[in-house]
Amino acid sequence: MIAYVCPSVRRVTGSFAMAFVVAMCFSSCGFGSETELVKSSISPNGLTVADWYQISGGGAAGWSRDRVRLRPANEKFATGNDYSFDAISADKIELEWASDTELRVRYPSDAAVTKSEPKWNDIAIALDPTLKP
Repeated sequence: MIAYVCPSVRRVTGSFAMAFVVAMCFSSCGFGSETELVKSSISPNGLTVADWYQISGGGAAGWSRDRVRLRPANEKFATGNDYSFDAISADKIELEWASDTELRVRYPSDAAVTKSEPKWNDIAIALDPTLKP
């Protein structure tokens, strides 16, 4: 006995199979991302924390981003879209509090900065691209 399979069913089944293969490749070939908290720096009055963290992924030919996010000291570290500084492969960042309301972010001069907010709440954020690459 020969079974007839409607062409539209074959198309849907084929599309599902292809989507499944692509999804498996992305999940098993290292295309996901990892987040690592590199350093936290507490303001002199202890009320605010500046977190430097790295997001990386893509396997052997991967990518990385360095981000700085400020938060109240009573909150736990978390990532999100409210970071104040973002650079592609900056590799090294230094966080220095000049006062309770002034944070200096030092990074290599060859880093590609993609986001830099001058202020977070009442804290001024100064950018300083003077680290040696």
